[in-house]
Amino acid sequence: MLQAVTSRVIHQHEYPVSAFEFTESKFRQFLSEAKLGRKARTLFQSSSEIHAVILRLVRKISMQFPGYENPEVPLLVTAIYEGITARQVCGDSGATPLEMDAQFLYAVLKRMEDIARYNVHAVDQAGDGHRWDAVQGGNLVDWASRQADRSIVFVPKDFVSPGEISFARSAIAVSVLDMRIAQALDIRIS
Repeated sequence: MLQAVTSRVIHQHEYPVSAFEFTESKFRQFLSEAKLGRKARTLFQSSSEIHAVILRLVRKISMQFPGYENPEVPLLVTAIYEGITARQVCGDSGATPLEMDAQFLYAVLKRMEDIARYNVHAVDQAGDGHRWDAVQGGNLVDWASRQADRSIVFVPKDFVSPGEISFARSAIAVSVLDMRIAQALDIRIS
């Protein structure tokens, strides 16, 4: 039996360290440019817990982290869009606001599996570098700020096991979710 073989164009993304500076105003501009500004702002105003989780997520992975399926769209844009869509579908079926918030966060955190699909390096002009690890490396924004005179490069991995994907998603969830919020929203980490 023949199987279809698909090839993936390798998109390597490189950013100066200064691109990782985080401010609330840069984040609002980021959401606005992604056409998520009004919807996200309304959601964040209605749920301070969701706002807090998303801000921790921005600091954890940055606004620059590329999406895997469409590397030209930042991972956070895809995740927030999918979260808003899931929340709306949940609300249309008569769910409570708490259930809608849980669905939003579940969709956002599910998309975080894409983090496992990239290697992230800080590279100097000679090509020497350091690797950031999503699980053990702390916040990408903080790590990037300590990489003076280097560029931050995102390179898709050739292969990622299902275990790595699941582990990365769980590690990100644990790092950004307050357990009180997870319990209140009845979110399962894995």
